[in-house]
Amino acid sequence: FQKKYNLQIAHFFAPSSKLGGDFWQLFMINATKAAVYLCDFSGHGVAAALNTVRLHTLITQMNKGIGGPAAFLQKLNDQLYGLLPRGQFATFFCAVIDVEKKTLTYSGAGAPAPFLCSNGKIDALKTKGMPLGIIARPVYDEVTVPFVPGDNLLMFSDAFTESPNVEGERLGDDGFEKMAAVPLCGDNPDQIVAQIMADFFEFVPPPPPDDATAVLVRFNK
Repeated sequence: FQKKYNLQIAHFFAPSSKLGGDFWQLFMINATKAAVYLCDFSGHGVAAALNTVRLHTLITQMNKGIGGPAAFLQKLNDQLYGLLPRGQFATFFCAVIDVEKKTLTYSGAGAPAPFLCSNGKIDALKTKGMPLGIIARPVYDEVTVPFVPGDNLLMFSDAFTESPNVEGERLGDDGFEKMAAVPLCGDNPDQIVAQIMADFFEFVPPPPPDDATAVLVRFNK
């Protein structure tokens, strides 16, 4: 996969218990396009783990015919709405990388805004969509931005922004962006993720109170 698309991938997953509610996946669309997504179900433990299996099965049955990211989220919401018990939902971020056009097209459903480092500058890829499974016909926006060789995309679950330390303090969006900014613009994905996790666990000693998942995708030069 990495050779086919000239991408590098590094990731980290730490469940808050033996069973978790986060999962992510990469898959091929065609010779020049690949998709990546990260899902975080509400709660953790058995209920969240069962929901991840349920959603992963639905995605597999769709045969990767995702269309654009926004259409993909709408299809998933159509499947989950009415299926999930009240109070359960999933946040979701999906991006399609076009290595020929050098673009990243993305859409989100209540997920934390991923960080994109390009030319040493960090941007938060904010979206407006509702989490999956809450309302019948949510509207998901779709945005396309440049994604060129040397760029790094970091997707992450909300454990990084919402987990309290021993004093009850949380990093929040701005605090985690500041923490991740320096390592994120490096050129070694494994080292980037390792440094971000080391800094995070210095702030919030492990194990995390919620499932913590981070996925970094680098477009090689």
